[in-house]
Amino acid sequence: MKVILEVVEGPYKGITFTFTEPDCFLIGRDAPECKAHFRLEQGKDMYVSRNHLLVEIRPPRCFIRDNNSTNGTYLKKPADRNFVRINEAEVSNGDLIKIGRTVFQVIISKEEKKERIRCIRCGADITDLIEAEDLEALCPESFLCESCRSKISKPEVSESEKFNCFICGADVTNIANSDRRAEELKDVALYLCKKCAEKEKLPTGMKVIKDYVTLKELGQGGMGVVYEAWHKPTGRLVALKRILPNAVVNKKANQLFQREMSIQRELIHKNIVRIIDHGMFKDEHFFACEYMPDGNLWNLLVKTYKGSLPIQLACDIICQILDGLNYAHAKGFVHRDIKPQNMLLLAKETRYIAKVSDFGLAKSYETAGLSSITKTGEFSGTLLFMPPEQILDYRHVTPTADLYSVGVSLYLSLTGEFPFDFPCSEEQLKRAIERGKPKDPVLIILQDEPIPIGERRSSIPQKLANVVDKSIKKDPNSRFQSAEEFKEALLKALR
Repeated sequence: MKVILEVVEGPYKGITFTFTEPDCFLIGRDAPECKAHFRLEQGKDMYVSRNHLLVEIRPPRCFIRDNNSTNGTYLKKPADRNFVRINEAEVSNGDLIKIGRTVFQVIISKEEKKERIRCIRCGADITDLIEAEDLEALCPESFLCESCRSKISKPEVSESEKFNCFICGADVTNIANSDRRAEELKDVALYLCKKCAEKEKLPTGMKVIKDYVTLKELGQGGMGVVYEAWHKPTGRLVALKRILPNAVVNKKANQLFQREMSIQRELIHKNIVRIIDHGMFKDEHFFACEYMPDGNLWNLLVKTYKGSLPIQLACDIICQILDGLNYAHAKGFVHRDIKPQNMLLLAKETRYIAKVSDFGLAKSYETAGLSSITKTGEFSGTLLFMPPEQILDYRHVTPTADLYSVGVSLYLSLTGEFPFDFPCSEEQLKRAIERGKPKDPVLIILQDEPIPIGERRSSIPQKLANVVDKSIKKDPNSRFQSAEEFKEALLKALR
């Protein structure tokens, strides 16, 4: 699929920009501090700001975001008579975008890529096998060739192994291994007996998705809804993510997404949330992950501590996250959406076990030609943890982008504030207004230097402050170059 921006009015009439992959595209007037990909010369359109408009492309979808420009961004849909000023909007085929005297038309072409589907382990072509199956019949093993499938062995559980209900302690061993996966999942799976599952189930709006009985809603995000769910055949307790449909997609895209999820299922590490199952149900994608009952780092900050965390606790959680990232980066994966909400927690004895969630989910969407962002505003939520290069060169981000996001998360954990004065809280907005017009977050990330952490919390030891400040350098080459290096520096500073 293609997204095309064509200049139809103004001094650059006739120029087109074509996108076939996810990207971020900045438009502005050429001047000092301009970071734009498309720069309008100084004398050709003086009504365009230096970093005026950010276009986020997720074929077949496209979002635009005005970066607090002086003269604004305007949108006109085919059915509209006039242009309307916007801050953020999703644009569709035929829409017109106006900045200054320059008007772009959005053209979205839904031509399909002819892509073969291959075995996730050996790379053999399995396109014909997949095409022959109904979408709802696809399962993780569907994306293995017959040879690789025959090599799968599911270990038997020893007779002495017992599995108990997570709540009441009742013995559920008789059902836990009904799919012969109890041994494989013994370090990540929690179980509920039928009686406790019935008690947990809330009466309103819950549903059954394949073999999963949803118990309660845990939250909603840009990609869909997350439930606490009970796998009836095994008694397994999971976090079930139901991906809400946001566009009519073809069969091939759905097949590719399920294949990508099968690849993510192979990503097994003690500090990465494990994908247990995935599939389609009534035209919707779903996947089941290990259930982490104690929330995430964001909740720990906002609800439990209501501010900064103790140094040892914050660094312990971040070190575990870095372990998970080190494993995934070595496998060739970059997360691109690291933030405290994606750092899930399990309270165990005297500490929290921390795990990275949603690893590879955005990439899975993009590879399949689906949109990784499903509502206006979702991009802005991630923006606060995003490094400059992810805005300027989205397609080529490296693991150092994830490490920057970890650094921002650590800074926030230790101070209760961001490294920049984003106008996102009442106090920060007040400070920004006192200085004049609040600066847009995109421009802050691209232009401003992070505030040294010692200025936020003077009690932080200098060696630790040096590590945090290095992790959020604007230049990727000045940061830590690997998760392992970042972790070692943290541990050394703590010693």
